[in-house]
Amino acid sequence: LQEVAISGRVLLYAIASSVITGVIFGMAPARMLISRAGGRGAVPVLTHATRATVGPAAWRHRAVLVGVNVVLSTGLLVASGLLVPSFVSLLKVDPGFDPGGVLSMEVELSGREYDDTAKIAAFYDRLATSLSSLPGVTAVGASTNLPLTGSIDQWGFTIEGRQLANPEEAPDADRYGVEADYFPAMKIPLVRGRLFTPADGLGAPPVIVIGKTTAERLWPGEDPIGRRVTLAGGPNNPPRTIVGVVGDVHHDGLHLPVSYQAYMPQSQSPWPQSSMTMLIRVRDGQDPAAIAAAARERLRAIDPQQPIIRMRTYDSIIS
Repeated sequence: LQEVAISGRVLLYAIASSVITGVIFGMAPARMLISRAGGRGAVPVLTHATRATVGPAAWRHRAVLVGVNVVLSTGLLVASGLLVPSFVSLLKVDPGFDPGGVLSMEVELSGREYDDTAKIAAFYDRLATSLSSLPGVTAVGASTNLPLTGSIDQWGFTIEGRQLANPEEAPDADRYGVEADYFPAMKIPLVRGRLFTPADGLGAPPVIVIGKTTAERLWPGEDPIGRRVTLAGGPNNPPRTIVGVVGDVHHDGLHLPVSYQAYMPQSQSPWPQSSMTMLIRVRDGQDPAAIAAAARERLRAIDPQQPIIRMRTYDSIIS
């Protein structure tokens, strides 16, 4: 805020624009007055304005202007009447998670010490453990992809045993690479099976958790637990066993239908992904923004060279 200043050029431009706009839009009524005066000038018209008789042409012009104003006002009222119920309906939509009491902290790792998946996972595990010890913190998660943030990370979703004539016909799923207690931090409910545990790390059997709509559409009337699927990613991305089903989240918008959703441990990613967002949930009644400074210090204590790209509460994202 100390660097904010008034730009002389911008101020001059604003003043000039206002003056020019006023002159241009003031010329139309001035011309009407002059025409009514028969070319006698503006002063006689103003002097004898009370005795002037408005002609039919002037009345027609006024009627057109009044009609246009009525039409525009009516359109504005109709649009407002439609907008308010739509807005109220959006407020009633359950996003599938609880954004209240969550602070998001986006971190982008850089440097040779974070050039492979194991080192990246170890850093975020250490950071999550440190953040969990902050006063009032109840859960800390991390994810490469967050709902309602405009992020797009869709991977092809192929079911083992279901051969497609064209591999491109495989559905795309929003892929979330998660670590730590992501589901408790976002309060995404478990529907069936189990969530990830620390044992589901690098070198462990590849696993995956899917969304409720994904399970219902791809395995209608069946239990998907134990089935195997493959996400796009080349030969380094082996088939994964479904271990759990969680509630759906609205990823792209509250007004849009739920998409296919797949969650995998980020430590089992087929390639290193250094950018993740920490999700810090605090106890009820506590402002998550109040721990922002302490969260920064915990990151600096681990590695002061790593920047925080963005920090904001999830309520602000929803708004």
